[in-house]
Amino acid sequence: MIKLLDCTLRDGGYVNDWKFGHKAIKDIKENLELSGVDIIELGFIKNEPENKDRTVFNNIDSVKKLIGQKLPNREYAVMAEVVNPLPLDMLAPYDEESPEIIRVIVWKRMLKEGFEYCKGIVEKGYKLCVQPARVSQYSDEEFVDMIKMFNELNPMAIYVVDSWGTMYKEELLHYLKLADENLKDGISVGYHGHNNMMQAFDVACAFCEQPLKRDLIIDASVYGIGRGAGNLNTEIFAKYANTYLDKFYDLKPLVKIYNKYISQIYKKEKWGYSVPYFISAKYNCNPNFASYYEKKGVSAELIERAISTMKPDERIIFKKEVADEYYTKIDKYHGKRLGIILITANKPAVVHCFLQRIAHTAAELNVDIIVYDGSKNNDTKNITQMFTAKGFSNIKYQYYSALDKLNSIDRKVISAYEKYSDDYEYLWVTRDSLSINLDKVWAGIIDYMNAAVDLIVVDEKTRDYKNHGSKIYTDCTQYFVEQCHQTTILGASIVRSDVIKNIIKEVPLDMEKNFGIWQPISYLEYFAKHDFVAASWVGDLWVMMPRTLTRNKRGTSFWHKNTLWQWGERWYKAITSLPEVYDEFKPYVLKFELIDCKPFSLLFLANVRKLGGLDIFKVNKYKKYLPYVCDTPIWQFYVLSLIPRIAVNRIVRIFVEKSGKIKRRKYSKSRRLAFKKVLKYSRSLVIGGGVAPSQLN
Repeated sequence: MIKLLDCTLRDGGYVNDWKFGHKAIKDIKENLELSGVDIIELGFIKNEPENKDRTVFNNIDSVKKLIGQKLPNREYAVMAEVVNPLPLDMLAPYDEESPEIIRVIVWKRMLKEGFEYCKGIVEKGYKLCVQPARVSQYSDEEFVDMIKMFNELNPMAIYVVDSWGTMYKEELLHYLKLADENLKDGISVGYHGHNNMMQAFDVACAFCEQPLKRDLIIDASVYGIGRGAGNLNTEIFAKYANTYLDKFYDLKPLVKIYNKYISQIYKKEKWGYSVPYFISAKYNCNPNFASYYEKKGVSAELIERAISTMKPDERIIFKKEVADEYYTKIDKYHGKRLGIILITANKPAVVHCFLQRIAHTAAELNVDIIVYDGSKNNDTKNITQMFTAKGFSNIKYQYYSALDKLNSIDRKVISAYEKYSDDYEYLWVTRDSLSINLDKVWAGIIDYMNAAVDLIVVDEKTRDYKNHGSKIYTDCTQYFVEQCHQTTILGASIVRSDVIKNIIKEVPLDMEKNFGIWQPISYLEYFAKHDFVAASWVGDLWVMMPRTLTRNKRGTSFWHKNTLWQWGERWYKAITSLPEVYDEFKPYVLKFELIDCKPFSLLFLANVRKLGGLDIFKVNKYKKYLPYVCDTPIWQFYVLSLIPRIAVNRIVRIFVEKSGKIKRRKYSKSRRLAFKKVLKYSRSLVIGGGVAPSQLN
């Protein structure tokens, strides 16, 4: 048997604070009786002051008066809630004039309390319906255990409750099957759904089509009146039941209820499907948050940003202070979650390619791109303005003029953070040599931004050869070991704005400690003193720029020429200056190496030598740091520094071929002999006395 329960006077009360009015309450009840619905729910029983105009009662006698003379084949119900119940000592025992059924909303976190309260209701002689709120939070095992617990009380029914309309039909049918298989014989199963995703009717029909071992109860309300997106419509389901379930509900009294009362309430307080309620369902959130924001005039886009930013446990119970906190946060940033700052200078063609690849996706995701430019002319500015003129209001231009030599990148990055940290929740400062695959990155990093992590370290998945991707870090030493090298790359860090402001304040640029590599070192300084949550994400991060745009750029030559300074002296001093908590791991981290950046490999050093960044004077200057930062023997630095720059690539190839690291190239016999002679002579300069042994220590 399938029964229809109407909860207009109870669930509908969430819309108007249960203030239907005394006359309306009585009239709605009588018309529901005339319609023939099987069970009429009259309101809540709670321990609070009673008002004849509200469907909230603090004693059974008041409910009896409303029921009056019972009609045959009708049952009457009231609802109790474990979080605010009518005390059992205030609940009169059941008699023939009482409502037959008391339904109890039981929260997962209060199952034991709920069981004891329900036990008391059964002992008072009432039929019990158990309403486990939000069944989506139960695993299969937990749901079955809950059913077995309440089986002991022999309730009238146990429900499958989709409190916030977050579940799809297949999920709900799965819980229905679990209930049907595990409920004791004679216990009905019920369905109570909401329309946040416009499927309460579809699910109800699907429930009715299942070959169940027991009776089924379907909850509904006139015109779907109820919290958030509302409930299944009584009039719609009644018509379906008449057509397909051999029922004989009278629809005219339901239309009368709507016309006389419900439509008037709807003019003042709206319910029903809306995008904000869909958003609340999407994030398993109490729909009261959506309605609160909607009444404040907040756009659906910003409502999603606020709700998605909340922690999962904060979404369960509506609290005005929580809603206001997150609204203030999104209002502060004008709805902007992420700003990407492109650090560039004198590369207009590269900037044009970067923007061309990312502009559309960024606009769709409400992400701003700031071109932070230090060019000597207006070419880059003109390109940026061209995109703005085409309607890309999210593309912005900022000129940066305070350029100096070695620490220009540090100062430029810090100035970018300072300028834009009040405008965005997260900032992503990146280089111009690679374009971001934003559409593929977004799904991965949005969850971390929603979780409000302090820092997201991103990397291309093909480079994650040490399997450090997709992790959460709360231990600064683990983060130090696994992510310190990665965060030296400009573009590998997405940092929360309030965090970077604190870092800039606490860890200023220091010419001795962090000069040249401020960003990775400042994170480590800060994390050593504060609780933090960092995350790593790997995926299809970068899109390579055309080689015609990036080949032989002066910036690359500059950093190659200063390799021994940057990854020798600077790296050594920066790492050794970090707090003592890192001491155990410093020797490991000092040996700098990424899969595509090995500054002391022979091939890399050969390029450094070719560009003039390696000579005997520089080796002498930085040699005391080199044993700590690499495993390359010091004599190889001297050998490379003595080989003529024009010949260095050929000589190094022999070193590499001997180690078996690359495929052997076929040289003529005479050329191989010549190379070996040069190599032997160069090595003898170091080993045989060309350089004093004391200089190598």
